[in-house]
Amino acid sequence: RLAVAVLAAGALLGLAQKAAGSDSLLYFYRNTNRGMAVGLFANNNHYAISLAAALPLVWAGLVHLAGRRETRYVHPLRFAAPAGIALLFMLGFLLSGSRAGLLLGMAGCLFMLPAVIAADRHSGAKHWLFALMAIGLFLAVQLGLYFISLQFEANPLEDSRWQIFAGTRAAAEAYAPLGAGPGSFWYVFQHTDPFLGGKAIVNHAHNDYLELWLELRWIGAVAGALLLGAFAWQGVRIGFLAGRHSPDTRLLARAAWVGLLLLLLHSLVDYPLRTTALSALAGLLAAVSIPQGRS
Repeated sequence: RLAVAVLAAGALLGLAQKAAGSDSLLYFYRNTNRGMAVGLFANNNHYAISLAAALPLVWAGLVHLAGRRETRYVHPLRFAAPAGIALLFMLGFLLSGSRAGLLLGMAGCLFMLPAVIAADRHSGAKHWLFALMAIGLFLAVQLGLYFISLQFEANPLEDSRWQIFAGTRAAAEAYAPLGAGPGSFWYVFQHTDPFLGGKAIVNHAHNDYLELWLELRWIGAVAGALLLGAFAWQGVRIGFLAGRHSPDTRLLARAAWVGLLLLLLHSLVDYPLRTTALSALAGLLAAVSIPQGRS
């Protein structure tokens, strides 16, 4: 709850930044994406993926509240807070201008749909009615986000990423077979590929997997494959083998797993796990994705 509350505060700040314009004093960093929502981050992409990765937790909270037995006696305003946070997070990654953040936010909603339907405690016709309503709501959200994404302007960095990827691969070959060493990317890349004629300093490859390949080569590849394998197995466990846990526990674990999946996918085009805030969020999601206790 604390992580969601902090991210919600950052999302509100992002909305204020967007409303105040590029000259706003609400931007905390000199080198930042002015004119866009960045919240407590310097990078709009990291801001967007933080909200997208946490949104499944909010969906889980809403479903948990809706599934409580005493819900029929609870005032509808009890749903206002989690529903408002969900809307706030979606507005946040919409206004960030991050196409990757928006697409992953959409993907996260779809990935959560089976878990949301499975967590419903109704039976018979009521369960199927809930499923149809959930599918309709999620599809409406997806279509709305998709049409909004068509209005996004291309980010110049997205075009230059391909040049960075090519330079990173070339640097990795130059330092075969053991790699250049942990944390050496920023130095090695500049000497292997003078990006934009040496006028720009590239601190990361904008692909965590390529950067790991450059720095550690096969050692990093094997370690990364083992971690991804463990992550995939955990997804299977909480998806199909977690019958001994309560529905709410399984739902929360699945939501955390989906959030971590979004961060790993974003690592294909950026470096979220190399930033302190997002690596801390990833650690939290990894811990929550392991169900605790028994039903």
